[in-house]
Amino acid sequence: MKKIIMATILFGSIWGLLECSLGDWLHEYNLSVVMASIAIFLMALTRRHFAQPGMQLGMAFIAAMLRHFNPIGGCLVCASIAIFIEGVAFEVIWLIPWQKYQSMVMKMSMGVISFYTIYAVGYIATQILTPLLTAKFYLKDLIAVMPKILAGSTIAGIIGIFALPFAYLPLKIEMEKKTLLWNKRSNNDYLLDSSYCRNMKILFIGKKDSGKSSLLYALLKNCKCGGILCLPVFENGKKIGTDAIDMYNKERKIFSRLKQIANFEGIETEYYKISFEGIKFCINAVEKALEKCKLIVIDEFGVLERDKKGLYNVFKKSLKSKKDVIVVIRKELEEEFLKEFPYEFEKIYVGLDCISQGFNDTFKNQNFL
Repeated sequence: MKKIIMATILFGSIWGLLECSLGDWLHEYNLSVVMASIAIFLMALTRRHFAQPGMQLGMAFIAAMLRHFNPIGGCLVCASIAIFIEGVAFEVIWLIPWQKYQSMVMKMSMGVISFYTIYAVGYIATQILTPLLTAKFYLKDLIAVMPKILAGSTIAGIIGIFALPFAYLPLKIEMEKKTLLWNKRSNNDYLLDSSYCRNMKILFIGKKDSGKSSLLYALLKNCKCGGILCLPVFENGKKIGTDAIDMYNKERKIFSRLKQIANFEGIETEYYKISFEGIKFCINAVEKALEKCKLIVIDEFGVLERDKKGLYNVFKKSLKSKKDVIVVIRKELEEEFLKEFPYEFEKIYVGLDCISQGFNDTFKNQNFL
């Protein structure tokens, strides 16, 4: 929350100072639509990065106050009203769940709709509210200026065709340095500090039975984290299934067994039966982690989750949250997973005998190694 408040003040101030300087200059040449488009772009960019509803309304409030008590030029009440109303209109439009459709056509279409609507609503609001606050409102005055408003809105819509897709490019806004801290407990024991980053999403990728879950458990067993890891169970050197480990308290539960030896109710796959009780245990572990932990691990996204069964709903809920999330996934399902959850992920590829170069590169880039 502190990060969101800081970002709101920062970008709201940038917006407000632009309105006071560049906005004043553009207004003299009847190009206020350009300043409005810059403001809408800034709101879209920050919403895309911080994904915090209400943040842009806060930015608009700060910008409107700066514009009203203009530290550079003169005060324009109508401009202050327009800025705040643009923030309100933005928040209303962004209630539409269009972001889950990642096509360029959708982004360009929403660019036209959002930029046109926000500019028009802001301009119309000033023509109504400014007279009400300073003198008297006459409907004929609003009707007379409507052609100018619609013309300006059209220009804003055209700008939006290009501006909104640009705002949704994979650009990262760094608000703080990300580091990994290894705190030594004893000669052979280290504690991974789960506060190493904010809102990090990591994919731990490997082929089936490649050792990814065992490796991740070794890395995180002393970490302050929650969620679930499914470790292999062997009998006479042969894998017979997996047990689920609640990473918050290390409680263990049967998750799957070979079909011929499974003595519980569950969902059958090609070779295994997955326990209904095991699935419920995993869901409860992740739900608990969402309440109590900063770092959540979920193992794994498999064929059940691909078919929107098993742990699919807690995957969706966790990735939409503001938590740090590590997802274990089979290599062959990577493409389908990314289509279903089109977030930005750091990727770590795991093999049987070693950690792949992707692991080293990812952790070096984050100052982890």
